[in-house]
Parts: sequence; C-alpha cells; structure tokens
Amino acid sequence: MKHLFLFLTLLLGIYDQVYATKNNYNFQYITLNEGLSHADANTIIKDNKGFLWIGTYSGLNRFDGIHIKSYYNNLEGAERPNANRILDMDISDDGIIWIGSAYGIYSFDTNTETFTNYQVKDNLNNKAIWKIIIQTQYIYLQDKNNKIHLYKIDKKQHQLIPILSFASAKMM
Repeated sequence: MKHLFLFLTLLLGIYDQVYATKNNYNFQYITLNEGLSHADANTIIKDNKGFLWIGTYSGLNRFDGIHIKSYYNNLEGAERPNANRILDMDISDDGIIWIGSAYGIYSFDTNTETFTNYQVKDNLNNKAIWKIIIQTQYIYLQDKNNKIHLYKIDKKQHQLIPILSFASAKMM
C-alpha cells in the first residue's frame, strides 16, 4: 500500500509537470476582410522583427499581429499580370525577401520597402519560380519542370549568374 501511494504521488507529479508545459495555441484567421490582398496564400515566412510575410496570388502582405499592409511589384518589367502572383519566398540574413513569382524572380528589401527585379542569365528569365532557397550569396531555384538551378547573386547588377542545374529533381 505504501508503494502504491508513492507510485500515485509520483505519477501525479509527472502528470502535473507534463500538463504545465502544454502549449496553448491561439489561431487567428486572416482573410480578405482583414486586408489580405488575395484569398490564396501560397507561402508564409517570418522575419527577424517578428513580422509574418504572406505571399499571395496578388502581392506580398506584411502582418504585424494586428494589421496587414500589402505591397505590389510595380517596377518596369513587372507589369505582367503574373509578376505579383507569388509562388514561394525565402528571407536572407540581411532582411531581403527573395520572391519567386509566376513571371520570374525579384527581391523585396524589408528595411526600405522596395522591390528589385532580377535578370537571370539563362533561359529561366520570366519563367515561373516554384521554390527558392537562399544560402548567403547563392540562391537555389526550382522551375515548373522540377529542375533545380544554382545561381550566384550579383546585387550590384541585379542579376543571377548560373552555376549549376540539376534535371528531374524536386526540393522539399
């Protein structure tokens, strides 16, 4: 009986510890009514300031926990309807969001809130970019045919210089 009492006391103590560390999540839905630029959100990332960046079929949205601010790429060469159709994003350590759209690739500087269009030095220019991964001064892109491309980023010339391509691959 003494061992049963000790066992139950220990069990209740463990249960209390586990229950006390249980996370309580609060979900909030963000819709067009709250200011989202489009109902289809394709990609979401979080920056080092705590903002959520949401890529939709109609532009980039910043959510601060209360308000949404929308951004649209209106730079020359981005007037195509698909330029603001965001398919994927990644963020670099310097706060630059790299955006793959249905019409190519561009970046958004979160500090200056400006877009920069990038020219790709091969046949991937003005093509849909399905996946982006940033690694310091290099960028991996996946096109609609699941081909992986590795580029060196030239920020001064606003170009991506091809290094390597892999056929028939898929990034997760």
